[in-house]
Amino acid sequence: MVQKPYYWVTSVQKCFRIIEALSEYQGVGVSELAARVGMDRSAVYRFLATLKDLGYVNEENSNYRVSYRIFELGMRWANAIEIKKVALPFMYDLSKRHNETVNLGMLVDDHVIFIEKIEPISRLRTDLVVGFRFALYCTAQGKAILAYLPTDMQAQLMDRMGLNPLCPNTITDKNKLLSQLKEIKARGYSIDQQEFDPHIVCIGAPVFTFGNYPMHAISLAGPVSRMPCERVTQIGQDLVNVCARLSAQLGGSRHLDSAK
Repeated sequence: MVQKPYYWVTSVQKCFRIIEALSEYQGVGVSELAARVGMDRSAVYRFLATLKDLGYVNEENSNYRVSYRIFELGMRWANAIEIKKVALPFMYDLSKRHNETVNLGMLVDDHVIFIEKIEPISRLRTDLVVGFRFALYCTAQGKAILAYLPTDMQAQLMDRMGLNPLCPNTITDKNKLLSQLKEIKARGYSIDQQEFDPHIVCIGAPVFTFGNYPMHAISLAGPVSRMPCERVTQIGQDLVNVCARLSAQLGGSRHLDSAK
């Protein structure tokens, strides 16, 4: 058994375990939540009552869910990220030029989190939500980042990831994914060909910041019916050029080969 550090506060750990579990429900009772987090029902109830008094949890008919205050905290953090201010003009231009949804993501642990998106006004929009975590191996942003990570970090993430099939097109073979990552690095952009959502095609490219680390990526997504191969290639090349210019503005001196 691993001994916890002297500063470890078990009640804080339990509190966040409850909040994380609550975020998966639209509403849940105390007993079900207690079973979900593996804690005593009375203890879970006390945590929920305290969180409710603080405004982080709402309760209706004995069902609990996280409040918008959690979202507010997350958005404060997201809005503080410098890249959003710099990236937004590039994203608006991309969306206007191609009339599709443009997303900005950030690498966090072994996932990518969408931190901003621009949606077209005149077209059917894709159902991608800011703040959600997405797997690296089956999304355009995730694969774009993964392809350009240092080899040792890429290997570590690949070992941790379970290549679970989300759609018929999801890559579940490690060697096949590695081969695709090499292709992505060679051309500068990635393609999610209905690998995360069977109705969506998404193209992504990495954004390099100071130190030439691919911490972020921009993607453009649209329904399969609007994404023939020729258009995917055209968007991909445009996206590579845009991300190269954005990277340079953020202090990343590494230019994608495809953008030279």
